Amino acid sequence: MGYELVDALFDDDGASELLMAIDSTAPPGRHRKQSDDRLSADFVAILSGSEVLPSGRAQIVYGRLDSFFYYLDRFEHAINAGLTDFTTVRMPVGYYIRLMTPFKARIVSYVNEVDEPRVLAFLERYPVWRGAKPLS
Repeated sequence: MGYELVDALFDDDGASELLMAIDSTAPPGRHRKQSDDRLSADFVAILSGSEVLPSGRAQIVYGRLDSFFYYLDRFEHAINAGLTDFTTVRMPVGYYIRLMTPFKARIVSYVNEVDEPRVLAFLERYPVWRGAKPLS
C-alpha cells in the first residue's frame, strides 16, 4: 500500500505541482514552467511572511499545501494501521520535506490551524524536520 500512496501523491495534480515548484531543479525531460516559478515564489512569500499575496494566489498555495498534507496524513494513517512502514514511504517525500524545513514554524502553525495532527506526526519521523531551525 505504501508505494501506491507515494504514486498517488505524484499523480495528484495539486500536490505534485507544489513539489515541482519548490524544487529548484526540473526533473529530466521536464522544463520548469513560468507557473512553477510563480508558485515557488508565492510559497516562499506566504511561508516566510515576507509578502501578503492577493487572496486568489494565496488560495492556490494553500490548496496545493492541503493536497500535499492530505497524503502525509494518509501515510501516517497507513503506518499506524500496519498497512505500510515508514521505510517504504519515506523517499522521495523526504527530499521535499527537507526543502520545506526553513518554513517549519509557519507550516506547523498552519497544520495546527487546520487540525491535522497526523501530518505533524509524519513530519516528525524525519530527523531533518525535527532539527529544523525556523527562518530568522
